[in-house]
Amino acid sequence: MAKHSIKSVSKELKGSGLIDLMYTHYQMPLTSMAEMADACGGREFRATHIQIAERLGDYHGKTITPELVAELVFDFIRLGIVEVVSASGPIAYRTGIGMSEWSSISEDEPTTYRFGSYDSFVELAEEIQSMQDGNQAPLLPLVVPESSPVRTVQ
Repeated sequence: MAKHSIKSVSKELKGSGLIDLMYTHYQMPLTSMAEMADACGGREFRATHIQIAERLGDYHGKTITPELVAELVFDFIRLGIVEVVSASGPIAYRTGIGMSEWSSISEDEPTTYRFGSYDSFVELAEEIQSMQDGNQAPLLPLVVPESSPVRTVQ
C-alpha cells in the first residue's frame, strides 16, 4: 500500500471509505470514538461505555445505553477496527472473549482502545465492497464466528 501520513483517525476512516460502508448506527459510535482518539492526539483513547454513550447523545433519554455501546464496540474489536490495549477489569484480553463476558464489564470501567492503521481500514473497506457485489447499500460489519479470537494487543 502507498505511504500514508496520519492527519486524524476521523479523516482516515472517512478517507478509507470504511465509515461510508456501514449503517448509521455503526457510523455514529465509530466516528465519536475516532474523535475521542483525535482529541487525545493519536490512535489511542481511554473511555468507559457511559462516556461513549454520552457523546452519542440521548444518553439520558435512554435510547443510547452503555449496553448498546458495549455491543457496537465489541463488533469493532472483533473486526479489528479498534483494539483493547488495557483494562482493569477481570477479563483476560489476550484470548478471545464472547459478548456475554464483554458485556459483564462494569459500565463505568475505563478501557484503553487503539485504532488500527489506515491500511487496515482500507483493507476492511475493500473486503466489505467485494462482499457487496456492486451493491452500494451500507452493510453491517462482517459476521465474525463466535469461535474467532478477538483481535487485541497485549
